[in-house]
Amino acid sequence: MRRMPMKVLIVEPGKYPREADIEHTLEAEQAVVGGTIEAVYPWRDSACIVCNA
Repeated sequence: MRRMPMKVLIVEPGKYPREADIEHTLEAEQAVVGGTIEAVYPWRDSACIVCNA
C-alpha cells in the first residue's frame, strides 16, 4: 500500500512558516526537524505538533 504525502507547516525560529509536502515516514519527519522527533497533542482533535525532541 502506497502512502500519500503529508502536507505540513514548517515553522523555524526567525523565519516565516512555510507549507511543504513530505513522505509519510519516520525518516522524512526526522529529516525535517534535524533529528529525533516528538509528537505533542495540545488540542482535543487529531492535529499535532511534531518537533525536535
